[in-house]
Amino acid sequence: MKKNKVTLQDIANSCDISISTVSRALNGTAPVNRDLLKKIQQTIKELGYVQSSTKQVQKMLKIGLIVPDVLNPWLAGAIHAASEEATRQGVGLSILDVTQDIVKQETNLQSARKWGLDGLIVIGTKLPPSRYVEFSRRTGIPVMISRHVEISELPCILIDYETSIHQAVKHLVSLGHTRIACMSDLPEWDSSKIKLQSIQKAFSQNGLSLPPHYYTWCFPNISEGAQSANKLLNLSETSRPTAIIAFDDLIAIGALSAAGRKGLRVPQDLSIIGFNDIEISSYTNPSLTSISLPTYQIGQTLVQKMSESLKSGQYTYGSLKELSCSLVVRESTGPVPHYDD
Repeated sequence: MKKNKVTLQDIANSCDISISTVSRALNGTAPVNRDLLKKIQQTIKELGYVQSSTKQVQKMLKIGLIVPDVLNPWLAGAIHAASEEATRQGVGLSILDVTQDIVKQETNLQSARKWGLDGLIVIGTKLPPSRYVEFSRRTGIPVMISRHVEISELPCILIDYETSIHQAVKHLVSLGHTRIACMSDLPEWDSSKIKLQSIQKAFSQNGLSLPPHYYTWCFPNISEGAQSANKLLNLSETSRPTAIIAFDDLIAIGALSAAGRKGLRVPQDLSIIGFNDIEISSYTNPSLTSISLPTYQIGQTLVQKMSESLKSGQYTYGSLKELSCSLVVRESTGPVPHYDD
């Protein structure tokens, strides 16, 4: 009886990895974890796989891009940039919208190896970095992540929040504000933690503090931003904040709306600063002062670096590039109200 020919899929099934990882190991088109490579080579020997000498048509590299919310405008901008760069690099890009549901994020990550991905890019999910390190080691699929703190086991594009936040606090202090509140997005997010730490440091350097009742948090959308802002604006005139720094423009726009409903004028009675500098920030009334993220650079750089690594087989860990943010001053910030004089 003729023995069935051993295929790459047989090897992949035996090793519990994706067929694309087996292909990379055989062809050397991208790096594969040393232990995993040894396992693949041993399985090839045991199963008696013989690689065809016929030249194969080169498969298009396929990169997965994990984002937590495609409806968020700044993430949409990063996705657009990533898509354009993927076209320039001649690679395929799959957008994986995992929402903020950590169970769904974990499920999709476990399924990722079945999708034939050659690389995985992660922007802003709730899973800890260690989970992606483990995933990459187990599957052999390289992972690149957008971060605010370097991870030595993964290639990272770093974003400098601290400098721009210090600029924002300095701007408000120069206008006479001392009662400055913070409206955070979900506090368990790494980005929220970094922003809060940066604000507390900037406050300390300027002789200020952040009282507990000047800190609120909500999911980053306009309606929840308005509800969260009411907690601050319901304080008496002499105790409510004269300025708010929101960790997301959508939250800041919600605060603008809440202030208007309370009969407060921005910036005469209340100054507001947002974060991300999405397009609508220029068109709110008044236009929103915001910390501008290099959204296009984030999406572009992640795909560019991943594509270059996959094509060259050279994989660098830790910080690959640091991107800076900047404060864009518009109409929503002004001098401290006269009743503080």
